[in-house]
Amino acid sequence: MEIRTDFRPVPFWSWNDVLVPEELRHQVREMHDKGIGGFFMHARGGLLTKYFSKEWFDAVEATVDEAIKVGAEPWLYDENGWPSGFGNGMVNGLGEKYQQKYLRMTSEEKAADIPVSRIIAKIDCKVFYYDVNPYYVDNLDAEVTHEFIRQVYEAYKEKLSPRAWAAVKGFFTDEPQLSRNGVPWSLILPDEYRAAYGRDLLSELPAIFTQCEGYRAVRVRYWSLLTRLFRDNFLRQIHDWCEANGKLLTGHHVLEETYEAQLYSNGAIMPQYEFYHIPGVDWLGRTTPNAVGLNQLQSVAAQTGKERLLVETFALCGWNVNFQDMRWMYQLQMARGINFLCQHLESYSLRGARKRDYPASLFQHQPWWDKYRLFNDYVSRIGQLLADGVSKTPVLVLHGQSTAWTEYNCGDNGRLSMYYSSFAGLTAQLEARQVPFHYGDETIIAEKGRVNGSKFIVGLQSYELVVLPKLNNISATEKSLLEEFAKNGGRIIGVQVANNDAYTVDGEQDASLQALLDKVYWCHDEEEVAILVAKMYQLCEISGDRGKIIATRRIFADFQGAPAELLFFVNSSNAEAAEVSFHFQGTPVARFMPDTGEFVSVEAGQFDIPYRFEPGGSLLLMVRPVAKASSTKPAPTYQMELLTPNTLTLDTCRCYVDGKLLAEKIETISLMAEALKFEKDVNLRLEFEFQVADSFDTGKPLMLLVESPEIFAISFNGEKLDSHANGFLFDQAFATIPLPPCKHGVNIVTLETLFHQEPEVYANIRAARIFEAERNKLSFNMELESIYIAGDFAVRNLGSRELIGRNAERLEGPFVIDTLGHESDGSNLQNDGLPFFAGKVKLTGRFDATCCNCNVFRFSQFFANVAEVRLNGVELGALVWRPYDLAIPHGVLREKENLLEITLTNNLRNLLGPHHLKEGESWGVTPWSFFKDKHFCVSSLPPQWNDKTCIVRFGFELDNL
Repeated sequence: MEIRTDFRPVPFWSWNDVLVPEELRHQVREMHDKGIGGFFMHARGGLLTKYFSKEWFDAVEATVDEAIKVGAEPWLYDENGWPSGFGNGMVNGLGEKYQQKYLRMTSEEKAADIPVSRIIAKIDCKVFYYDVNPYYVDNLDAEVTHEFIRQVYEAYKEKLSPRAWAAVKGFFTDEPQLSRNGVPWSLILPDEYRAAYGRDLLSELPAIFTQCEGYRAVRVRYWSLLTRLFRDNFLRQIHDWCEANGKLLTGHHVLEETYEAQLYSNGAIMPQYEFYHIPGVDWLGRTTPNAVGLNQLQSVAAQTGKERLLVETFALCGWNVNFQDMRWMYQLQMARGINFLCQHLESYSLRGARKRDYPASLFQHQPWWDKYRLFNDYVSRIGQLLADGVSKTPVLVLHGQSTAWTEYNCGDNGRLSMYYSSFAGLTAQLEARQVPFHYGDETIIAEKGRVNGSKFIVGLQSYELVVLPKLNNISATEKSLLEEFAKNGGRIIGVQVANNDAYTVDGEQDASLQALLDKVYWCHDEEEVAILVAKMYQLCEISGDRGKIIATRRIFADFQGAPAELLFFVNSSNAEAAEVSFHFQGTPVARFMPDTGEFVSVEAGQFDIPYRFEPGGSLLLMVRPVAKASSTKPAPTYQMELLTPNTLTLDTCRCYVDGKLLAEKIETISLMAEALKFEKDVNLRLEFEFQVADSFDTGKPLMLLVESPEIFAISFNGEKLDSHANGFLFDQAFATIPLPPCKHGVNIVTLETLFHQEPEVYANIRAARIFEAERNKLSFNMELESIYIAGDFAVRNLGSRELIGRNAERLEGPFVIDTLGHESDGSNLQNDGLPFFAGKVKLTGRFDATCCNCNVFRFSQFFANVAEVRLNGVELGALVWRPYDLAIPHGVLREKENLLEITLTNNLRNLLGPHHLKEGESWGVTPWSFFKDKHFCVSSLPPQWNDKTCIVRFGFELDNL
């Protein structure tokens, strides 16, 4: 199966430093070589080439030129940081009309300080006014979006050469939003409300916040209007400009998952997706992807005929995320329609705070980078195959966003969370029974809904059954269509609302609605609905641990000469296996092998297929399991050889400011915050200590890894060093400087510098504390970071060692450089002197296979990103995810002595951390996860801290060797 370029991953490429065209070209070639189809050129915090300067466009031009040469797809990102829409401050800088606004209500006695110009109305002793966020924009106003297009989209068209512009695939717009701080407002709303409903909005404002008479109808009208204005005045306008200029629009909105979150930020999310050429979502952190958010997207895509669906994912997963984790998360997203992967992210540089930019960075600095193509080819094949099929789904679940509108009051929000819990619970129950379904959004139904006989039609999709979660409101269009659907024999099943909450229609009482409700088959709860629906519409018959399995189906009118159905199953658990059996009736079945792109026939006549899903595993069947190999348990010993220098992270120092002691011991990145408090130039002296054991040969060469060495005067044990780098390790940010011979006992590395920031940096920090758009593009003139010692040595901790969860342990220092032993059992290399190690280790062992009938090599436990295995000089392959099995070719295994070579590659987690979170290994790593004290740019409290050092396990356990 040949993979199309447009189905290969397109990651965020973080442009976060001084952009050098030749380095950009080099990185384009690296991405292309690893099976990546293109890239989003994404300005982010740390960018030191002025955004939209001549140098910026020169960088874009050079990058696009290199993409053309290698056959990659270059995409533009439409903002400096995020959220999209403010044009790096050029749009909101035009004045209050262009700036984001929030509707507020207060009492007359508390309104004295409110500017008269911002007071909207006074009603019954309540004052209604708007607040302004000067750092973002009013996305309800079409004039504001027009200015954004002019400042950004048209600027790219004008300033890029015709050749480069023609090669640009499209634009990514990122997290546009109405509000993150309450009810959105716009100066255009009173006129738009009157035009839409013939009513005066100002007199109805109390209903937005209180349960006054008619409040439900007012809220439905208000939020429905906001939803349509956001879609039409922001997204549709950008979509139409892109279409007119031959470009595609992709990206995602913010806070797509729950009723409440999508309400104040988007009105409703599903209507927005229609006006992306490639609509998308994001999922952050190393956790199970949100089923509601993904099903919302795939529903609109099926109803509007969109082939490609994007996800921005893997942010916050931390440096220890591996191929198994990424495959598990992305497969769960593919099973819900996603087929276009945007990895977050690939950092141009790791210098300074860039390495903490919602890690991990999945790029050339990673030790496992040379094997990344295995992952990219695998997911591309599945995504392309799923996209080529057609979705035909019989079940429609009504979305309850208008119910959420009626409950939301910017306060306790009534029973909103109960309604969302029903919706999410129904989703989970249907998925656990492998029932195919879509959601129906009332805005989309109003525009694309109709009834054809006993079929409920939404756009391109035709449904046989409509399911109602717990609701308190439907639209007039939904009511009319459901009445016709039921009259024609269509089936409606619903979950009964507790306390018999009265249904309304567009927020109004409707006596005629009861006749429709009487035709609904009501169930007591979501599970009862799912059991009933599964009897009619389960994708295929499955027995065993079926509740863990997420499934999807694609239908081919003609696949390789015949009609076919493609079934994709994924184990939702990344921790537990699932044993199931699939039951087919006389139909030929083939299994797709995504590692190779081949279909393998299931044994003729075998239509009851037992299958063991490994944790996070998947199975793709075209409507063929491999016999398990025998094994035994000889036990080799290993000689350990470092293929990458070992490292010791030094993340604290003694600090002097202008000759006075500031702190005897302080985290170096926290020192940055302390230095910024002076808001002036100060002289800094940083002293880093590390210990060397008496048994270590001090003649062995050591290297210092330091970022931006040219800004420091560096000395080692009092001896001045040349501050010029003689190379780098992992990333060009980590410059290497040879150290003179160390000494036994305490050694001291001293860095001295004049800490300097331009005045605008301090102004930007103040703005960054107010709104995220300013924080997301923050850059510094110089930064203070941890340093590292590298070389051929072991690192021993002299304190305690405590096993904690998530395959991690907590070590108590101090840490001492010692002689590296060369024997290991391979199971815990971090305990063999490599606690901070990042890179490749080769383990060589010999074993006797007398009386062994072993034809597979198998790991029972695996704590690395890649294992490359050679047996008696023959390459068996590379392992990156479960099942951790490699077939042993006939004749390779010897009866007596066998030579086994295993090269293990890990990641940057133990080098870069975070090392001191109380929770240990985190699956939701943010920039603030690395700080002991509150970060100088955010108001929230920092995560809980532990002074001991958390590192994760590195090694393996063999099942049969």
